[in-house]
Amino acid sequence: MIRFFVIPVMCILLAACGTSPAGQQGAAQSNAPVEGILEVKGACAVVYIPGAGKMNELQQSFGKDFKELSAANAAALQQARQYLRQQGMKILETSQYQLHFVKSNGTTLDINLNRPKYAWEIFLFDGKNDPIKANLTDIEAGYQEMKNGIIQ
Repeated sequence: MIRFFVIPVMCILLAACGTSPAGQQGAAQSNAPVEGILEVKGACAVVYIPGAGKMNELQQSFGKDFKELSAANAAALQQARQYLRQQGMKILETSQYQLHFVKSNGTTLDINLNRPKYAWEIFLFDGKNDPIKANLTDIEAGYQEMKNGIIQ
């Protein structure tokens, strides 16, 4: 039950904070030539796990509730990864906060995760359409939304 409230509450609280973390650089599994930027080409799921700087900011924002929030998000991410693997989806995990999506037609879309509204995230990308920010607690719906974009 708590999982259904974790993400919306987290987003509201982070937006209310109005803080932005110092630019952290996280180690990541990446095909990016530029440090701090993950360039994403082709169909995949991008799993964003906050780096050390963002984790410190989240811990300050949530205080004593941070451990519970972190554990709930880790569990949700694990279930989402399992589902996506079963679907045969390539998974990129990163702590880099700049995502640069390159569509098959050459257009690009940048997402800056160095903003208060982002914490633990999954973006589903089919390589053709804009990436979909999936709900961690309902990855199946996000996956189906992405698949419908491929068919259209």
